[in-house]
Amino acid sequence: MNGYPFIFSNKFPYRLLRHLAFWIVFLGHYAVQNIIIAGSSGTGYFRSLPQLFLYIAFFFPAFVVSAYFFMYVIIPAFLYTRRFVPFLLSFTGLIISNFAVATLMAKLYIHTTILVQNNQAEYGQYKYYAVANGIWIPLILLSLVCGILLSKKWMSQQTANEILIKEKISKELKLLKTRIHPRFLFHSLNSLEGKLRNELPESPNLILKMSELLSYVLFGSEGDYVLLEKELEVIREYIDLQKNNHHDKIQISLEIKDETNDSYLAPLILLPFLETSFEYLMVMDASLKKMDVRIRASEGILYFNLTCTEDYPTEAKFYQQPMWSDITKRIETLYPDNHQLILKSNNHEILIELQLNMIHSPKDERLIEGVLNENQEYA
Repeated sequence: MNGYPFIFSNKFPYRLLRHLAFWIVFLGHYAVQNIIIAGSSGTGYFRSLPQLFLYIAFFFPAFVVSAYFFMYVIIPAFLYTRRFVPFLLSFTGLIISNFAVATLMAKLYIHTTILVQNNQAEYGQYKYYAVANGIWIPLILLSLVCGILLSKKWMSQQTANEILIKEKISKELKLLKTRIHPRFLFHSLNSLEGKLRNELPESPNLILKMSELLSYVLFGSEGDYVLLEKELEVIREYIDLQKNNHHDKIQISLEIKDETNDSYLAPLILLPFLETSFEYLMVMDASLKKMDVRIRASEGILYFNLTCTEDYPTEAKFYQQPMWSDITKRIETLYPDNHQLILKSNNHEILIELQLNMIHSPKDERLIEGVLNENQEYA
């Protein structure tokens, strides 16, 4: 059985099984604790099974009632709503009620087992039973119940946060897809039109690159992870198209060294850096612009280096634009402890350095949404 639905699912079979499991364990512990009776001389003797069953029958039902009242009334009404003073008062009142019930049950137990009349039973004869079953054990039981519920609530909240993060990443990815700049599409299509009119031999190849790039961006990047080889292939196609579009305006160099086998990374991690960098260079008035891109993958680590320079540099502040903020936030979300990102600018160049740890197989995502939807209560 999968342990996750057993603990968190709100379906009746799972709830019944985990409640039964809890009470079986608690009852077993309670029985072991009370199978020995301490004598007045400091020695002890074992209760027989009928005596043990009788003892449990007197005191155990009160534990069950108080636990469920605490679980379904006091905790949801006061603790979950952060009303701590009413919670402490209710908790104290429940312990007092437990002690009163245990005192009555202890007096009846003495009357039943040693045949002492109720009006003749002295408090010293049943004091231990009243205190142990009315204060100490309820304190332990209610604290345990409270700890379990709060732990489940915290874990359920973490699960909800994971779902929200996943939805946020999905929305950010869709936003990135819409941000392939129209200028790139315009220049690509315009260049293709000119080459087709002139019937140049490279036209079919450019059309193929364009279609593969758009197909990948719109449809091929839907998963959580893609092969590094596919991502690098898209980078090559994008650079080739940009070289074709701006061969007379931007000097572009691309160097890729892939020494890995079947490594995976999140889709569209690198392409937004390239797209935004091209957009930055296109608005500059320098006579000659340069872009140098170096990508190396080795031992599960991806190294990405992008440098933009121009003949008449100005103070570059492009990495402070909202687009860079969106890209960096996405990387921080996907690789919170597995990346290093450096963005530098001065009056000579713009530098982007990214290093992140890849995975060797697609991440095995647990489908937790369905379980979360069932988890409306935390019992």
